[in-house]
Amino acid sequence: MRRAAVGALAVTTACSLLTSFEGFDEPRPRSEAGADAGGDGAPPDPCFHKRWPAPPASGPDGDVGELYAAVRAMSMASAEGDPPYGFDLDNLCSCPDRLACLGPQPGKPCDPADSGTDNAANDLFNFFSSRSGIKLDESGLRLGLDTGRFGLMFRLVGWNGEGNDPDVQLTAFNAFAVNGGSDAGARFDGTDVWTLDVASFVDARIPAFPATSAYVADGVLVATFTRLVVKVRIPTSGGRWLLIPVEMRDVHVAARVQRAGSGFSLSNAEMGGRMPTSSLLSLAVSGGACPGSTGFEAVKPLLCDSRDVPLDPGKDGRDAPCEALSMGMVFDAVAARPAAEAGVPVEFVPCPDAGPVEDCR
Repeated sequence: MRRAAVGALAVTTACSLLTSFEGFDEPRPRSEAGADAGGDGAPPDPCFHKRWPAPPASGPDGDVGELYAAVRAMSMASAEGDPPYGFDLDNLCSCPDRLACLGPQPGKPCDPADSGTDNAANDLFNFFSSRSGIKLDESGLRLGLDTGRFGLMFRLVGWNGEGNDPDVQLTAFNAFAVNGGSDAGARFDGTDVWTLDVASFVDARIPAFPATSAYVADGVLVATFTRLVVKVRIPTSGGRWLLIPVEMRDVHVAARVQRAGSGFSLSNAEMGGRMPTSSLLSLAVSGGACPGSTGFEAVKPLLCDSRDVPLDPGKDGRDAPCEALSMGMVFDAVAARPAAEAGVPVEFVPCPDAGPVEDCR
C-alpha cells in the first residue's frame, strides 16, 4: 500500500466529510490482527491496515423488502494533512515490505505512517483542484447534489433489518433530476424522487453495478463491486456543468446502515477502489486538458507516475505492472425513491473533438 505524494503542489481543500467511523476495523498492525500476525518469531508488521468488517457467522431470518437511499453529501478528496479516505486494498506493507506492483518510480520514498490506507489519487485530486478550480471535495460536490444535477442511489434487498445479516443484495445507480428537475432541488428528507441514469442499466433492464457480495455486520453494511462508475457534475464559469465520470474497479464500501421510513440511510460511509489510469486520463480530458494540448502533456506523466496498484487484486504483490491508482471517498445517504430511467444530459464538453484517450505507455 502506498500513497502518491504531490507534496507542496497539493493545496488544502475544505474540511473532510468524515471525521470518524466506528463501523469498520480501525487501522491496526498485523501483530494484533489474528491471522495476519507474523508467526514463529516473525517481526511485527509496521503497517496499520485499515480494512472493512468480516461477515457475521449468522443472522436472524427476515426481509424488510426493497429499500432505496440517495447520497446527500460526498467527498473524493480529503484536505492536505487529514487522513486519506478509503481502505487498505492490497493488504501489503510496502514500507519496508514489497510493493503491490512494479511501478514507474521504484525508488520513490515510502512513509510507513501513510501505509494504512491506499489512496494515491487523493493528492492528485487536490493538486488539480488548486489549478483548475474543479473541486472533488465536499464543498465542490455539494451544489451538484443539492440541485439534483447528479446523484448516486443504492438499492438494498434481502436485509432482515437487524444488525447482522450474512447475505444481502446491494446495487448502485447514478441519478439526476431530483423531483422532476424542480428548481427547489433535493430536500433530503426521505421524500425525494431521483431519475435513474439509463447507463446504470445493461439493455435498459439489468443493473450495471450490482455488488458481487454484501452483508451487514454489527450494524455496518459492507459491499464489494467489481466495477462502479460514479458520475459527478461540477459547475464551471458561465453557469455550465462538466460531467466527470469516475470509474473504479475492486470497489469496497462500508457504512453504518439504518431503516429510515420507507427506505434506509447510510452514515459515515467510506469507499475505496482502483481507478484505471485510462479512466483518470479521461477524467483529465473531461476537466479540459484536451489531448495534444500543453496541459494534457504536462499532466499525463504526473498521472502515469502515480500508479500504485494492479487492476486485478489477485496480482497484488506478484510483481505485476502497476495499472491503476488507489482512491477513496466518503459519503452519507438518506432514504429516497427512484423514478423512471433517462440519460444524464451533457451540457458542456470541453474537448468535443477528443477521441479515445491513450493509456500510459
